[in-house]
Amino acid sequence: MKCITLFILVFTFYLNSFAQINSTVIDTKTISLDGKLPMFTSKQLIQKYLGDGIKKKAFNPECGFDYDDEDMNAKYSFYSKNGITYVVHKSKADLYEIDLSKSKDRFVQFGNYQINKDTKLIDLKKYFPKSYTHYINLNKDEKNQTESFFILSPCKICDDQIRIILDKNLKVKTVVYWTPC
Repeated sequence: MKCITLFILVFTFYLNSFAQINSTVIDTKTISLDGKLPMFTSKQLIQKYLGDGIKKKAFNPECGFDYDDEDMNAKYSFYSKNGITYVVHKSKADLYEIDLSKSKDRFVQFGNYQINKDTKLIDLKKYFPKSYTHYINLNKDEKNQTESFFILSPCKICDDQIRIILDKNLKVKTVVYWTPC
């Protein structure tokens, strides 16, 4: 059983690495929550748009967050509000995870496309055909449906990913800015 689990983990890592190279590169400046709040923004704008979030945890990242900061001891904090998780560092803030499944009006704008809880895999295929060729389906079989995800790249040469998580009905559930560290 341990060998199978290890194989699955290694294979998933390989697929993630390969998919990153061949996924659609999307300009993060074109990504926003509800077409109003940019993915990378300020703490002040997030609080103005969402209100004060609940602090989940503070941490010092070893890597993975792209803030130029000479003070390596500076704290980063995760906050959550209405299905939105965001990371705050000093005055900057990044949208980290957006749960679209619980709101009928919430959406994520990707350039000219709006992704919401009614967006299906077939829609993502139309919007991002290059990424569709590397769509990762974690489903074991039709009876035991699990989540699957669709990968976009926020830059041509980086390890970060924008993962669009799909539910068992292949509708968008969550958008996550994923970093490997």
